[in-house]
Amino acid sequence: MSTEKIKVTCPKCKKAFAMNKPAAPGKYSVKCPHCQNVMGLQLRPVPVRMGQPKPAAKPEEPKPVPAPAPPPAPASAQQNTAPKMKISCPKCKRPFAIVKPGAPGNYIVKCPRCQGVIKLGLGTNQAGKTQPKPADQPKPTAQTKPAEVQQQKNDEKIPLLGKAIFTNRGIYVVKEKVVAGVKSQFACPECGKMVVVMNNNTGKFYVKCAHCGTPTMIKVVDEEPEAQKTGKVKKPTRKLETDRPVERGQLIWGNLFRRKRHELRNGSTVIGRKDSEQPSDLMFDDSTMSCRSVRLDVDGNDGSCKLTVLHATNPVTVNGVSFPEGSSIYLNFNDTLKMGRTSIVYCKLK
Repeated sequence: MSTEKIKVTCPKCKKAFAMNKPAAPGKYSVKCPHCQNVMGLQLRPVPVRMGQPKPAAKPEEPKPVPAPAPPPAPASAQQNTAPKMKISCPKCKRPFAIVKPGAPGNYIVKCPRCQGVIKLGLGTNQAGKTQPKPADQPKPTAQTKPAEVQQQKNDEKIPLLGKAIFTNRGIYVVKEKVVAGVKSQFACPECGKMVVVMNNNTGKFYVKCAHCGTPTMIKVVDEEPEAQKTGKVKKPTRKLETDRPVERGQLIWGNLFRRKRHELRNGSTVIGRKDSEQPSDLMFDDSTMSCRSVRLDVDGNDGSCKLTVLHATNPVTVNGVSFPEGSSIYLNFNDTLKMGRTSIVYCKLK
């Protein structure tokens, strides 16, 4: 029997064990040492292929002995003489120095700190020479300022107009007038940006904001008004109207269907309760009104009407304000005079 071992797995307990390999192929009964299960084992013969005889090996020729290499230079001497270049790692952001390659091309460098791989490319021009670094551009001095900064300073010197107001017509209007041919500026009422205007023609024009497009109306004149130069508006003196007609008044009382009127003439008119012993110029049948209660004095020059309270057992009121005996007041048109339960309206005579 052969001493060669084979490994068999029991199909029942799923455990593997080793046994001696039979010398000849065939069917065999094997007992599992773990679960004592008897199982069948079949060994098939291994086919043998006849191969061609290998050619005889040729004798090896003796290799030439290489010349002894010169001893390497010390590392410190090579580092001192070789040119170096400084690069920064894009991962850890730390610079380090490497030996500069002799020829341009693409190289892979490893960072000594974070062990990151860096792709380094040394470019060449069409002639095959290394491209020179671009010369540093001179920084702009105080004399060479950008165009935007210069334009902003020029805009600050333009005179500023007043604020645009929103009118009842639904438009924005600048009240200050703009002189023709002179630059002016005002703040846009919507976005607040400055709007520069200049027009050689006179009249009213709409100016649109370059930022938000809001239209604003301006008025262009030939010369600046004198009031706008000084900043003060001088009001003209109002003349007296000598030929103005005198406006006279009348008294109206009663309801809508039984309304009565009394025209007031120049001089005095006494109003009171109807009484034969103390008669009045205008009497009312009202027991709550006093006899000869009030007197109305009409001036013939200007038509003004003055009311004087003579007697007031019950309060005499003008527009709800009570006046005691002996007090006087000038009446205005549409004032309401109340004595007792009677209400009288002082109106303009048409």
